[in-house]
Amino acid sequence: MKKTTDELNNELKETEDIQSFIQANEDELITKKISAFLNDIIKRKGLKKSEIIEKANLTKTYAYEIMNGRKDNPSKDIMLRFAFAMELDLDETQAMLKHSQLPQLYARNSRDSIIIYAINNKNPTKGAAINSHAIRSSLIAIRDLPPLLRV
Repeated sequence: MKKTTDELNNELKETEDIQSFIQANEDELITKKISAFLNDIIKRKGLKKSEIIEKANLTKTYAYEIMNGRKDNPSKDIMLRFAFAMELDLDETQAMLKHSQLPQLYARNSRDSIIIYAINNKNPTKGAAINSHAIRSSLIAIRDLPPLLRV
């Protein structure tokens, strides 16, 4: 993806034929289903689906529906469970959320900033700051994520 969203928006304003726009920007548009995106990462990293499901604390049926393309609209929290279970870095997590057509993590959002911190540090309970009331309250809001985020 080389063009910014603003550049694509400007092209859309000027285009007279949507099919031409789509063809011209095929590499810029998100067309891959989340199942294909997840399976590409699983294959690239040599991960096992059963281990991901266990780490993500998801039911096997629901997780396999997502991974096999039968469930196309998982929530942001479910996708974050996958991200933590697969130990994705921040760029991979943001790309996964984008392919899921979900909002990316936003550092100005306190909940998202805690998640970003956890992704970047791989051990969110390390350090004194994690014990503050505000962070504890935010972590409670994401208690359904894998146990590594629970306090």
